[in-house]
Amino acid sequence: MFQFNSLNDFIHMSGHGRYVWIAYFVSIFVMSYVFLVPYLRKKKLIKKIGEKIRSDFIK
Repeated sequence: MFQFNSLNDFIHMSGHGRYVWIAYFVSIFVMSYVFLVPYLRKKKLIKKIGEKIRSDFIK
C-alpha cells in the first residue's frame, strides 16, 4: 500500500530525502513569491492611486 515502512523511511527516502525536501521547499518558496509579489504590488499601487485621487480631489 505505502512505498515506505515508517515515517523515518519517508523522511530519509533511502538517503535522497535531503535533496527531495530541499526541492520541495525551494519550489514552494518560488511559487509563493511568484503569486504573492504581484498581489502585494497591485495592492500597494491601488492604495497609492486612491491616495492620489483623494489628494487631487481635495485641491
